[in-house]
Amino acid sequence: MNRQQPGHSPASAASQPMAARPERPARLATRRRTQPPPRAPGGEKAEEHSQQAPEQTRDATHDHAGERGVENSARDTQHNGTRHSTAGTGMAGNGTAGTGAAGLAGPGAARAGTAGARAGLLNTRSLPDQLFHLLRARIVSGELADGEPIRQDTLAAEFGISKIPLREALARLEQDGLVASYVNRGFVVTAMTLAEADEVFTLRAKLEPDAAVAGSLRATEADHDRARAAFTAFSTAPAEERAERNRAFHLCLIRPGVGELTYRLVERLNVIAERYVLFHLAPPTRPQTANAEHKHLLDLWLNRQEQALAAFAYNHIDATHQDLLRDMQARRAATRR
Repeated sequence: MNRQQPGHSPASAASQPMAARPERPARLATRRRTQPPPRAPGGEKAEEHSQQAPEQTRDATHDHAGERGVENSARDTQHNGTRHSTAGTGMAGNGTAGTGAAGLAGPGAARAGTAGARAGLLNTRSLPDQLFHLLRARIVSGELADGEPIRQDTLAAEFGISKIPLREALARLEQDGLVASYVNRGFVVTAMTLAEADEVFTLRAKLEPDAAVAGSLRATEADHDRARAAFTAFSTAPAEERAERNRAFHLCLIRPGVGELTYRLVERLNVIAERYVLFHLAPPTRPQTANAEHKHLLDLWLNRQEQALAAFAYNHIDATHQDLLRDMQARRAATRR
């Protein structure tokens, strides 16, 4: 009869698998230790904010600008009567880097800031939107001249950014007709032409008089205040900002009376017209004449004089149109000599 060896009885064998059981509480305890501690009051909001920050940064860097910037521009014009200064639209005036804008903080932004206050950095918009307004201001002011290539490497190094948001900004500028893209050449500043000036001001003369009348009839006291502020901004603006302030004033007159589609169409026409307006206002007497006409236009608008307003708005735009055609033809003739 075989004897069971000590420690090898059936009962002992059955109990062997149980030897591992004490380890289980240890593993569970380990899991419990890796769980985060209870949140303090307000912790959820702080954590939510920290989790959203990377997403906001990503969105700021890769935001598809599209027509969104146009809508934002419309709203800003409505509430402020002016848009942003030509010398760096909406930028921090001291030229320092905005920590709220993805990709602009850091050495590249510091270099751009020390380059001068006139090219300060935005810190309230997405990065493509900032670049769009900055480049548009440089084109309108003539800092980027007709036919000049847009050097993406230079701009990217200036601001310490990648080319991705820069290309988005350039695509928007191409939609506005300020730059054109060519195979193997990249983006180039488009030239001002008689044909474009003629088309833009013809369309403005057709759309803006009726839109201004509609705006006059529906304007509130707040709209009146914004229009007065826009007039003051134009009348006191330095030369490099006159075209932009001119646009803001005209848009204030139509904003209360039109829908978004009409507003965007008129705004885009005014954006394209800015270079031509700046060219038109170059002679010393022109700003004074424009200011007097704007004052009369504003008075008619505030007093809701429909017929007189429609007629004077048309004449105001048409007079600029005819001046431009003569001036541009004279410049072209002088260039050919």
